[in-house]
Amino acid sequence: MKWYKIDIETQREKSEEVSDFLLDSGCNGLQIYDPEEIERFIKELDTLEYADGSLLDPYKDSITITGYLPCDDAGKEKIDALNRKYEKVGISVTGDEGWEDNWKKYYKEFPVGRRVLICPGWKEPEKKTDRKVIYLDPGMAFGSGEHETTYMCIEALDDISLENKAVLDVGTGSGILSIIAAKLGAARVVSIDTDQTAVSTAGENISRNGASDRVRVMRCEISGTGDDRFDVIVANIVSKVLLEIKEDIRDRIKPGGRVILSGMIRDRCEEVLKDYIDAGFVLEKQKIKKEWVTLILNAQI
Repeated sequence: MKWYKIDIETQREKSEEVSDFLLDSGCNGLQIYDPEEIERFIKELDTLEYADGSLLDPYKDSITITGYLPCDDAGKEKIDALNRKYEKVGISVTGDEGWEDNWKKYYKEFPVGRRVLICPGWKEPEKKTDRKVIYLDPGMAFGSGEHETTYMCIEALDDISLENKAVLDVGTGSGILSIIAAKLGAARVVSIDTDQTAVSTAGENISRNGASDRVRVMRCEISGTGDDRFDVIVANIVSKVLLEIKEDIRDRIKPGGRVILSGMIRDRCEEVLKDYIDAGFVLEKQKIKKEWVTLILNAQI
């Protein structure tokens, strides 16, 4: 299959706006090139074998965000909308050949929290472990476990007692959080996403981990889950959507239940937190990694 590769150069303060627009346009996952992140990485290296960070100076005021859209009429219309909205838009055509192999080349096992080990779906753990092993093949769906937002969600789930609980995973991506919830004792998990690629990938990963009896995957908005209520809701999505669905989350969380919100940068955290407090939630804990924030809320409703 052919894809439009979209590169948008923008100012750092506008990065979330651009990211939201690309995701709303149908891009399934984004890549962000940030010279400041690269410079911090270079400074942390105790070696002279890497490029001088000063080479990045001309680019520090901007970042580049990359997304992909299918090469079809709908994709072309969205490209036209992007060109009308933004000035520095680069468009090229690429195929998805080799993308899975690239994941297999660079994706390695790693522990998260106290009880979880994320392991590539095509291999066994390198050593015997007492951790809950999650076999994962992210493919083209968001959620390898390595990104700060997903990592913090895993830690939050690990800190909560999920035994015999009902869990809703909003924006499931690869299905990683749904699988972990099931492995950590949840009796029932509903895993939802609006993207068909994500739903298919999540279904495959859930089956691979032997969790199909406890995890139901649905392609729908949160409003499509009906009147069902949950003990725990986790939503790892952009701030704009977190704000839009707060009433839906409030309607579906059991009194005293916990809500894990992630996917927001620090600049948007106060706005999201205020809206959820106004909706009847109480902040239990806040986790921060780099520029990303995760909120653990209690439903006092």
